[in-house]
Amino acid sequence: MDGAIVRRKIKSTLLRLRHKSICGIVVELMAIWQKIKWKVQERRQRSIRNVINSLGLFNSEWYLLNNPDVRRSRTDPLTHFMRHGFEEGRRPGPNAPPRQLVNLEPDADIIQPTFEVRPKSTLVSKSLGPEALDQLSEAVLYEPELGDPRHVSHVLVPPLHDPVDKAEREMRALIPADTYDTIICVPWIRQGGADLVAGLLAGSLLRIFPGHSILLVRTDFSHFERPDWIPSEVAVVDLSPVFTDVGREAAERLLYSMFIGLAPKRIINVNSRLCWSTLERFGRRLVERIQIFAYLFCWEIDANGFKQGYPREFYPTTASILTGFFTDTDFLLRDLVKTYSLPALLRDRITPLYSPARETLKTLLLAEQFINKRPLRERPLVLWAGRLDRQKRFDLVLAIAAKMPDVDFRCWGAALLDAPPDILKLPANLSIQKPFKSLDELPLDQCDAWLFTSGWEGLPTLLIDLGAKGIPIAASAVGGVPELITDETGWPIFDIENIDEYVCALRTMIKNPAIRIERARKLQALVDQRHSPQCYDAELSRLLGASAAPAVL
Repeated sequence: MDGAIVRRKIKSTLLRLRHKSICGIVVELMAIWQKIKWKVQERRQRSIRNVINSLGLFNSEWYLLNNPDVRRSRTDPLTHFMRHGFEEGRRPGPNAPPRQLVNLEPDADIIQPTFEVRPKSTLVSKSLGPEALDQLSEAVLYEPELGDPRHVSHVLVPPLHDPVDKAEREMRALIPADTYDTIICVPWIRQGGADLVAGLLAGSLLRIFPGHSILLVRTDFSHFERPDWIPSEVAVVDLSPVFTDVGREAAERLLYSMFIGLAPKRIINVNSRLCWSTLERFGRRLVERIQIFAYLFCWEIDANGFKQGYPREFYPTTASILTGFFTDTDFLLRDLVKTYSLPALLRDRITPLYSPARETLKTLLLAEQFINKRPLRERPLVLWAGRLDRQKRFDLVLAIAAKMPDVDFRCWGAALLDAPPDILKLPANLSIQKPFKSLDELPLDQCDAWLFTSGWEGLPTLLIDLGAKGIPIAASAVGGVPELITDETGWPIFDIENIDEYVCALRTMIKNPAIRIERARKLQALVDQRHSPQCYDAELSRLLGASAAPAVL
């Protein structure tokens, strides 16, 4: 809107408002100002629309396809990009990087695009100078399709350094071989049960397929605290620094290009967030040539009791894409079917794959060995171990110990995911030590019971290994734990917030050695029947041998 026209409108309005109250004048002037502001914004947005369209960088169909939230809101895609998408770093089209359009400002009636050079930009716009025009004029002699260079308003040229290309070269230098039979993706290798399962999985693959080449990739963090869990024949690489440097979107494309370049027979994701998001984005392309599996262990439960975690975040978007899913419990399979009302086709892609015990079965149960040593110690002993995170409910252990002052509690653990609990005021009968590396470090042959208090779980490998050794267990009956600890094989606690139930179970165990031995023996038999390495190998072999690329729905 021309400035002179605006001034005339304001002047005529002031003359018309001479006889109105001051308040009325202010209200009407503000209304006029809002109209003027809206028209200026509308004109500016229309100008920017014209610039974006003229550059050919925005693709409405592509933008809607890659931004489901915009599609669901039924907002005009270009309007959304100008108002929100640009600031959020969304790409306007397949041929443009995020924030390529750094500044688009109208100047009078001429719209001139300007671009800011940024370190991670992949395209920079510059106006054509006389030298460039001369070079183009000469090039036309050899390639007529270039056309008249005088009609070129701007040119896009690559920067001197492409950070994604640099990251790809760094990634390739870290990978020892040109191809692998299986790629296993993990976020890290720390003290968690999923990290241990990744090592057990790799060991099983080596037994099933002798000479099998396996690459284990740490994608999210560099932690490598338990190298002893990974078979020495497995190539282990840490690509997390490379992925972190380029940002999530570029990291997904890099991981996708690694999968394509290494051409494995299968990919197995064991809790890698980057791998999950990459499969969500590129899984339909990958599964046409590579078998893709993923482990799901359990829901995470937030502070308000709602289900979170990978089963909620990634399973719904990949259920119809991946070759198959492994769970470590039948509980999670049933819960996924119920939660998502899965049809038979998707239900059949989920298979409970019970984790194998690492411990060899004891001919003489540790519960039996204990009977001969008990007279040497007057006070009963209860053991506990786990991460000092919210999930493992160490607060329950403190409360239980406080109610049993005549019993000693020895605990092992450290906080990994959450802030550590306040342990300055421990009960006098409770001690805590740093995490152990082997169950052999613990006084298992001197304890009356093992206490397990998690708030949510899959089926912890710790309980399986304790069962193989013949240890009596009292455990919170959450997730898949009741598939192992039942009224016949241990002491399940169903009301996990009820301290008295734990206390009652522990008192019963302490007073009845014969019952402890009987239930420990049944627990060991269940582990032998369902959790032996031979059972795991046979089921994994069946799943990998029979699996073909699924029909992508």
